[in-house]
Amino acid sequence: MHASPNRPPCGVLVIDDDPDCAEELRSLLSGAGFTVSSEVTAREGLRRFFSDPEIGVVVTDVLMPRLDGLAVLDAVRAGGDRGRSAAVVLLTTSLDPEIISEALARQATAFVFKPIDPTDIVRIVGDAVHARQENTHRD
Repeated sequence: MHASPNRPPCGVLVIDDDPDCAEELRSLLSGAGFTVSSEVTAREGLRRFFSDPEIGVVVTDVLMPRLDGLAVLDAVRAGGDRGRSAAVVLLTTSLDPEIISEALARQATAFVFKPIDPTDIVRIVGDAVHARQENTHRD
């Protein structure tokens, strides 16, 4: 999923407080051709997002200590035009309808339940990267 000459690059950032999950997802998405970085805290993830202009897709766990995935979503969305146009995919083991409702109300791009189906997450991230590249190319 590298950028074509006509499309800007679009990196993927994985944020998960479980280092094994973060690495597994980073490895899966890298193996599918995406440019991926990962962080194990929301604060470090947000720092990386705002310091790396090539990141256009954030895949984050919802249930994390201190700052959760909904806080990550809010912070990204508050980040001006770039934050509003970024794709944010939320991952969770929770079936709590309130969390799902909040995520959708806050404009999450997608909501994925753990355990993650590798085919599904690669498709969802691929769709998000493609949409981000198309939107950026039009601007």
